Amino acid sequence: MITMKKILLFNTALMLFFAASAQTLQEGIIQTEALKYAQAKQTFITLIQQQPSNADLNYYLADVYLLANEEEQAEKTLNEGMAKNHENALCIVGQGKLQIAKKNLEQAKIEFAKAVVLTKNKNAKVLLYIGEALTNGEVKDLAQAEIYLTRALELDANDPNINLAIGDLWLERKDASKPIENYKIALQKDNKCLKAYLRKGRLYASARTQESYLVAVSTIQEGLKIDSTYAPFYSEMAYLNNLAKNYEKAKINYEKYLAIVGDDIYARVKYAGFLFLTKEYQKAVDEINSIHTQDSSRPYLYRLMGYSHYELGITYTKPGDSTQAKDEFKKGLYELDKFFAKQTNAEKIITDDYKYYGLLLIKLGKDSLGCNYLKKAVEKINAKASKEESKKEYELEREKLPEIYSVLAENYLRNKKYIEAINALNSKLVIKQSANDYFSLGRADVYAAKNDSTRQDSAIAAFSKVIELKPDNPLGYYWLARTKSDKDPKVKIGDAKPLYEKFLEIIDSDTLKYKKESYKKEIVEANRFIGFYHFYLGKKEDAIPFFKKVLAIDPKDVSSQDAKIRLKF
Repeated sequence: MITMKKILLFNTALMLFFAASAQTLQEGIIQTEALKYAQAKQTFITLIQQQPSNADLNYYLADVYLLANEEEQAEKTLNEGMAKNHENALCIVGQGKLQIAKKNLEQAKIEFAKAVVLTKNKNAKVLLYIGEALTNGEVKDLAQAEIYLTRALELDANDPNINLAIGDLWLERKDASKPIENYKIALQKDNKCLKAYLRKGRLYASARTQESYLVAVSTIQEGLKIDSTYAPFYSEMAYLNNLAKNYEKAKINYEKYLAIVGDDIYARVKYAGFLFLTKEYQKAVDEINSIHTQDSSRPYLYRLMGYSHYELGITYTKPGDSTQAKDEFKKGLYELDKFFAKQTNAEKIITDDYKYYGLLLIKLGKDSLGCNYLKKAVEKINAKASKEESKKEYELEREKLPEIYSVLAENYLRNKKYIEAINALNSKLVIKQSANDYFSLGRADVYAAKNDSTRQDSAIAAFSKVIELKPDNPLGYYWLARTKSDKDPKVKIGDAKPLYEKFLEIIDSDTLKYKKESYKKEIVEANRFIGFYHFYLGKKEDAIPFFKKVLAIDPKDVSSQDAKIRLKF
């Protein structure tokens, strides 16, 4: 017989079970927010074992996998959740987030719409998660995100997380005031909302000035007073100090972060990336080798190894270091080959993968193949300019183009592919003007003019730009003079003469301290040209000093020897 006492005991036990489960679920969510992915994953796996029919838990576990860039595991976990309950709204939201990660925005929005219909547009948590995904994902729809987040706030005005998401939304829109306004509202709702301090710090840091970094650090420190064990604070402090080039402080904060999260494989992977960003390339390689003793499945780490070995090779600059440099480049190529073999999802190949692969090939003497990969990098960047959802990414990636075009131009010039070099230099100059690049462009045009005389006008324009940008550069005047005289051998016109004279004037200048011995060939040519200019005008006495200067430098100069005989000096 079931007594009232037994019923009360049973109900009490049931309440305690659900309370414990809820607390454990919250722990898993907090662990996820705190970047303790290994711990969060284990928490949710344990919960699923305890509550095998609860499909919501599959969503939270899949979310951890997505944050850790393990899409296949995320998809498998969500499918298991859908098998339990094909109308589980959270798992459907998870399916949408998976599509966001794959950059399938339209399919993601279809999944999100299903979840909203199932919950009759009355579940604030579902709407919040959708709004966050559309704001912070690989592809975005900020207008749709605003609709979902506005509705979420109507349903639950007390949840600070909704205001954080709205702040993120306005941050994406580059609004000057609404992000901080919403982060402050979140703190008013919960003055211990650690994520709000984190968001405020990131917002201040986005100004990228020394003053803004100090304000950002101060904001994070306010959060640390509330909870000094919240790992993301230290990760963020490391990031901020890295931006401010306080590398030692950055390292100290990252070590604190690692101390809190423990031997978390995800944290160690992130740390390896941090070491690369702070130019600790050998330490990055050592850390990755250590990680590989536990887990060698991650394509990202092979990418990072390839990049690091390239940068290590670059550090060898002395002639005697060429063997060590080549060894590093070979290792880099080997690691990137493994990366491309492991990374089967083409969407996960990024610009730097092609860039570094091309650079490594070039360093190993495979110029043509290397240039092809650099061109792939350029194509990948430029493809982002035409898509609305990737324009922000394009603006960031565009900064890489000048370096890539420089390497392309250098290699094309070395291999006498002058038209290709001209195209690369012109593309670079559209982005960033430089006297040195105009000089290289002019030289390429001069060489190309041997097969196409129309290129002489382009060379003249390029050298004129060198003089405009850097009027104290003697070679700008020399090459402009030479190009003009090549275009019109009738030196009586004299267009080249004042340019050669300016070249000699700069070379003779004491203030610039140009070493004459470095310009012997050019000095000989300039004096010879001016000598013949006067000679053809019949000003023989004016010509003689210039031929004498040539013979003082090069007594065997045939033209000047002939002039000496004819002018009898």
